[in-house]
Amino acid sequence: TVRPFNCRTGSGTGFTFRQYTARDMLSAVECAVNLFENHRDIFNSLLKNAMAEDFSFADAAVKYAQLYAELV
Repeated sequence: TVRPFNCRTGSGTGFTFRQYTARDMLSAVECAVNLFENHRDIFNSLLKNAMAEDFSFADAAVKYAQLYAELV
């Protein structure tokens, strides 16, 4: 799951948009490009946040197994 990046707090893992429209997607891409081109230090902080996340299926698999055990 991508958590919206907040430049003030440095939290978040990426860029998101609310509505699945070309306009909202373009706005998110423009924000990312602007950050990359004009604020490389902040962009690098975002990269570190994203790379620190665990996107493996291992944790989710354990949770699914626990849920299954509870349901049967």
